[in-house]
Amino acid sequence: MNIFHWRKLRRFTIKHYSMDKKEIYLFDLCGTLYFSNTTYDFLLWYFKKYNRIKFLKIKLALSLPFKIIWVTSKRIGLKFDIRKILIGTLKGEMVSSVYEEAYLFVGEFLKNRENPQIHELFNEAKRKGADMILVSASIDPVVRAVSNQLRFKNYLATTLEKTAEGVFSGNITKDLQGYKLEALQKEGIDFYQETTLATDNVEDLQLAKACKNVYIITKKRKIGFWERKKEDHWKITYV
Repeated sequence: MNIFHWRKLRRFTIKHYSMDKKEIYLFDLCGTLYFSNTTYDFLLWYFKKYNRIKFLKIKLALSLPFKIIWVTSKRIGLKFDIRKILIGTLKGEMVSSVYEEAYLFVGEFLKNRENPQIHELFNEAKRKGADMILVSASIDPVVRAVSNQLRFKNYLATTLEKTAEGVFSGNITKDLQGYKLEALQKEGIDFYQETTLATDNVEDLQLAKACKNVYIITKKRKIGFWERKKEDHWKITYV
């Protein structure tokens, strides 16, 4: 039985964003709205219930020794994309089950990991009547669930391939990682409007440079990067 109902999200149109002079607020998800890598945390949440073997494999892959292995492999040029490998564990899983579980994940797991500063910014934008868009490279089931529960106007996410049988193939159809600016421009976002971005992601640098107001959330290990790259109008918050 379907335990929830998705509200319909309006597709982006060039006409809407070029004619409407409302402020636009862009929010990253992982590490910004919530202190969580939502893709990995969701996969652990899901497989802990449905597939114990996959759950244990993901736990092992995300352990410190394996993180050292895959980070080192990446640095020496080996093609070892742990993110795609872990997303691939959804192969054969029912699409409806994953989306339903993502809704529960947001309500039960993420609610305890909110970033209060960014949620305050989110509520301020809502009070102003701004257009709020969730832009995340996390997987679509999770991003869609967050977008629905927080009532974002629209969202962009990494989308997953589905088969005719209603299961995931394990492949990515559109990966937003590193391509948020291009994706938003393709959807007709007018960066000449008053646009505000909140993110912790270093891969959002070019997107940040296109926005009028920028809120950076960063950990100590990334302070140096943002201090070198920041512009005068950026506000950096350290966590």
